[in-house]
Amino acid sequence: MTCGDVAFAQNKPKVMAGYFEEWSIYGAGYNVANLQNNHVADHITHLLYAFGDVYGPNGADAQCHLADPWADYQNAGLPSVSGAPYINWPFGNFGALKQLKQLHPKLKALISLGGASSSNANGFAVAASSEVGRRSLAASCIDMLINGNVGTDWAGNPVSTGSLFDGFDIDWEFPSAADKHNFTLLLLEFRRQLDALAKQNKRRYLLTIFAPAGRKRIPSGPLTIRLWPGPRPFISICECPVDSGAPWFGLSRTTTPTARWLRP
Repeated sequence: MTCGDVAFAQNKPKVMAGYFEEWSIYGAGYNVANLQNNHVADHITHLLYAFGDVYGPNGADAQCHLADPWADYQNAGLPSVSGAPYINWPFGNFGALKQLKQLHPKLKALISLGGASSSNANGFAVAASSEVGRRSLAASCIDMLINGNVGTDWAGNPVSTGSLFDGFDIDWEFPSAADKHNFTLLLLEFRRQLDALAKQNKRRYLLTIFAPAGRKRIPSGPLTIRLWPGPRPFISICECPVDSGAPWFGLSRTTTPTARWLRP
């Protein structure tokens, strides 16, 4: 569980967001159930699940994919969050997240798209470079992760996560100077399609971005946010080891909360 500060407007409710990495169930043995058992879920407002992948056979056809279907919804052996056994699909982290949200109805769950891989960075860059690519990528991500059409069970029957996710966190690491305008247009397309779905479902969908703290990671300069209609997205600031949060700095950074409730 990685926590960090996020940018938010004054006089607005504070956001306490944390990332849950899908692979933590393996070597670290850290499960969604731990968020409940160690009371982290009592204190966070937004949980960002890392990651969904963005790639395609060619750039303009980039689509959303699950990075690890076994961890995401197929593994029926994870610890229960609520104490109730997992009986029906989805299993895995998605099934655990559904139980966590049942216990914490105000908790917002977003899925983070991308991450630190060249295939995801390339998928974002080429898809964002055309209107067709932007529309196709946003539509595929919404169908799979907001509408919940994540895959099939062992018999080939469709598996749905229902309304598990409340939006997206766009983690493009990192747009180049040439991508700046396209990045803004990609965000606007995601926002446009999420708003259209919100009108149908009478829900509010969130859109956030993952941004680096280090200046060397921002070659593109500021986003052309003046194009953004209505409320701005909130921004999670990455203080990763490559930016400003490594042990050799000799002090704790914002990604290492020391509040008593986060201790084992």
